Amino acid sequence: MHITERDSFVATPRMTRERFVGVLDEAGSPWAGQAGEIHDLIVGAGHDPAIWLAICAREHSYGTNRDSVLWRNDTRSWTNARSVRDPSIGGWEVVHDSIRKSDYVRYANIFDSVRDGMYRVTDLGYRYVKEGRTTIGQVLTIWTESDSAAYTAAVVALMNSWHDATTPGGVVEGLGLTDVRHLLARRSPADGVPAGPYARRPLAEKRGVVVHYSGPEVRDRANTLAVLQAEARYHVDKDWAKPERPACYGDGLMYHVAVGDDGARYLCRDLEDVLWHCGVTAQNETALAVHVPIGDKQRATPAQLESLRGLIDTWRALTGTPVEEVWGHQELSSTDCPGTLMADFVAPYRRGRLVTVETQQWFPETGHSVGGAFWQFWQSRGGLPIFGYPLTDELSEGGQTIQYFERAIFEWHPESDDLWKVQLRRLGAKALATALTPHPPLPMLGEGE
Repeated sequence: MHITERDSFVATPRMTRERFVGVLDEAGSPWAGQAGEIHDLIVGAGHDPAIWLAICAREHSYGTNRDSVLWRNDTRSWTNARSVRDPSIGGWEVVHDSIRKSDYVRYANIFDSVRDGMYRVTDLGYRYVKEGRTTIGQVLTIWTESDSAAYTAAVVALMNSWHDATTPGGVVEGLGLTDVRHLLARRSPADGVPAGPYARRPLAEKRGVVVHYSGPEVRDRANTLAVLQAEARYHVDKDWAKPERPACYGDGLMYHVAVGDDGARYLCRDLEDVLWHCGVTAQNETALAVHVPIGDKQRATPAQLESLRGLIDTWRALTGTPVEEVWGHQELSSTDCPGTLMADFVAPYRRGRLVTVETQQWFPETGHSVGGAFWQFWQSRGGLPIFGYPLTDELSEGGQTIQYFERAIFEWHPESDDLWKVQLRRLGAKALATALTPHPPLPMLGEGE
């Protein structure tokens, strides 16, 4: 079973009582001693304990986050609720959080909080039922108020991981991967050929993502499996040894996962395998190597970008990888890899931007892209005839985000009103100021000999 955001929010249990208790116990939750009773309360109400446990994880790390509203105000709240819906619940009060600058409910006990959370989702007079919101994604879109996509992805990923006790098979299922490992060239130590790395690290030690591309232009992009088979053969036959060292060939394709033109995701190597994919030992051992089979100036399709984002969101939720540990290969070693994906995906992803054709444009004429507010400004104020092509990607200059174009320099002013957040650098004023600056007199001919 693979749980998705389209599955029902209210459902029969999708995790065992033992697993529920174990998760809270392993996390050091303050409610670990009451975990069995909480589980039974949820199941008795006809709800799924997995969805509520995942919400608890997302809200305050099972009650262990000391920087949370829960800890600052002793709210005894599973959900960080701001109001009470269940009329049978008493003994609660509203408290104001000075950091979030918002009101929250302090319950008499954790059981009341869980009851209230379940009640509001099924309350006939409240918006969830009235608006027909029954799936995980539909409910959490309202529940989270903001950043619902990331919240939902994390919740679904956790539910899938618990379904199969976070075994490699469960993670593969959670990532939505089609297994093609048996169709790709491999070596084994029994071959008697010097090869490697033949090493593994447990999933519990995995963390980080490195994005790759093929290098040369890929001519048959639609046939992803054929491309992967050719690249696996190349990696197996390649001598990976450093200059003047004995030959050492690859033990298989050096990417764990690949994303095809249509967004399909493929499992190419065991997730626990150590691979020679980025030239840095730490990331070779622990990071997920994600491959997009494009090359040269080719760009990923919208389906690839969407699937890549979902894959990495899920992996980060499963492994606790921060967004800063999503790299393009070129950030770790000297290479052009991952080509256009650096501007089209990696950089925008780390800035928290949704990568779509509407929010970003890559220009093969100069090899740079324009995105976000700069792209909107460029489009709406004259585009190519007025500003020309981008000469750089976004840069930080003197603590300010800027971007150079052929005929302008864009500046980002987040402190300004929306109309003035993007401004053009006053090049004429700067030039005039430079011209009016006194200069030392030029030496007479023959002087300074």
